[in-house]
Amino acid sequence: LALTPLLFGEFMGIPVDVYHTLVHSWSLYLDTRQRGAPRSLTPSDDVALLFIHLRHYPTHLFLSILFNVSQPAVTKRIPDLLLFFSDFFKPSISLGTLESRTIEGYQYYNDQISFIIDGFEQPCHSSEHIYLE
Repeated sequence: LALTPLLFGEFMGIPVDVYHTLVHSWSLYLDTRQRGAPRSLTPSDDVALLFIHLRHYPTHLFLSILFNVSQPAVTKRIPDLLLFFSDFFKPSISLGTLESRTIEGYQYYNDQISFIIDGFEQPCHSSEHIYLE
């Protein structure tokens, strides 16, 4: 995508340098897999497709038109990407301690429910002026 770094970050939800790191990790993973038919998307397109999907929720038909591939190619690729990146980010995600989850969570009958706000779909902001938010 031909966007300035600021617009790229707003559109994709991640900075350009992080995007390139993720593309590199995905490329290395693809290199370890057995190759079959030629890929319809580049690793860069794969990562862009995933982050556009997660941030904006377009239909698979729209994504297929945007990336000039078939709709089944998009439908097949998204679960592979989600699985890879969920495993990739798993070591970086923490639910805190049991004590913090108890304080910040919600008791529903006998179950403790914890909430995670990630700010991916819509950026989370905080300011000193609560009425401006």
